[in-house]
Amino acid sequence: MRRLATVSAAILGAILFAYWVRAIGLVQIREALGRIGWGFFAIVLLGGAREAVRALAWTRTVTAPARLPFLDALAARLAGEAINTLVPMGVIVGEPAKADHVGHRLAFGTAFRALVVELAFYTASLPLLFTFATLVLVPAATAFILPAIALGAVVAPRVPLPGRVRTLIDPLIHFGWLHTHRVWSIGVFEISYHVLAIVEVYVVLSLVAPGRASWTAALVLETVNRGVTIVFKMLPMRIGVDEAGAALVAARVDLSLTTGVTVALVRKLRLLVWNGIGLLILLIRSSRTSARVPAVSAVRG
Repeated sequence: MRRLATVSAAILGAILFAYWVRAIGLVQIREALGRIGWGFFAIVLLGGAREAVRALAWTRTVTAPARLPFLDALAARLAGEAINTLVPMGVIVGEPAKADHVGHRLAFGTAFRALVVELAFYTASLPLLFTFATLVLVPAATAFILPAIALGAVVAPRVPLPGRVRTLIDPLIHFGWLHTHRVWSIGVFEISYHVLAIVEVYVVLSLVAPGRASWTAALVLETVNRGVTIVFKMLPMRIGVDEAGAALVAARVDLSLTTGVTVALVRKLRLLVWNGIGLLILLIRSSRTSARVPAVSAVRG
């Protein structure tokens, strides 16, 4: 049943992608992409910076005496994210692959527990992004949202949580009690991940639609993109749905349909660059592992 749902989602995504490209026209898309030029390198660097701060957050969730160097964490994250993005239901394989990739530094269990804690921090940062975007887009909602947050802070600790939610919350609470001094730095890294994403969208908008870029539009487009990523995580490259989300919200932030879809396409190209690097890392590691096995066998023989 899950495989059928994944295949159906992939087909629907491909149809949506073809629809938006046809609706806008290849010529208009080509012209919009042509305005990016060398600015694409800045977009790629911002995407890399986002991966770097998540890798730094992971290194901070590894507790003594274990230690995870930043470059090892970054390489493992890029490799795992390539699997997450390019393979249907890749997250099932990609997250364990990250922990396995640093096996020369940490025991698998230690690395994976640290990943779970990092994911819990990331998940906790998402409501901040969604709330901020809502307040910016609908200022009148402040009168309802802020009291709701205050009430939630009082009531939530007394409400039994579903098992899946508890699975994420418990590691976060436990880690926070034991390592209070690390909580703030990890929180800063997770928030930086969202801030860099908003900056990336703003840069893309500045290149694609000069004079139309705004921080509000960048915030809203990134928030929609986050939502799409969460809901359609099982869909490779989120093909079609990224473009659909951007197109639907473009008019809301005073952008053209072409601009909204082009932003989604540019970010997908950036994603392909880093996924390609992740696949290269996987290939190099696989080659080294394959070369090591005959060498060990020869020594034993």
